Amino acid sequence: MAEDARIRKTKQKLSSALVALLQEKAFSDISPAQVCERAGVNRSTFYRNYRNLTQLKTEMENRILSGIRWKGESSEATRIRENILSQLAFLRENRDLFLALSTSDTRDNIFEKVRSRAIQVARDAYNRVPDAPSREVYDNLCVFYISAVLGVVSDWFMAGMVQSNESLADFLTPWMVSASEQIGI
Repeated sequence: MAEDARIRKTKQKLSSALVALLQEKAFSDISPAQVCERAGVNRSTFYRNYRNLTQLKTEMENRILSGIRWKGESSEATRIRENILSQLAFLRENRDLFLALSTSDTRDNIFEKVRSRAIQVARDAYNRVPDAPSREVYDNLCVFYISAVLGVVSDWFMAGMVQSNESLADFLTPWMVSASEQIGI
């Protein structure tokens, strides 16, 4: 059953409040009361929707992770560049949320979670890759390419996204074409 508009609006207020607070202090220093005050809702409203702050934060992370999609169906440079541009646009559109979820604590860093998920998705695709190298070589190549590309993207993001999406996509496209040719991602 779909959430009604009031529940979605309340959850959005709580999410926005947590994002704002995460830009000011560490997650461990934030209480549900502070989130409620910032959101302008009662604590009972918070607890009707979430058991605790961790559940709210996990929902926010899942929203980010579900928005990151790689259509690895082609090794054609133009298609790969379009995919990269789409993902960079998603990052820009959700800048505040990514920033709030990108703490120095690597356990909480959203980019590390994206990296882990991308590596797992690539590893799961091993049997569908024609002419794949040995499993060990394939796994190492997945880790290498995904870590390299996400490292560049994370650094670009944390430096304020000064470089245009197009410029960064032009830089990353040859890497992703190579990855696509070698490991099918």
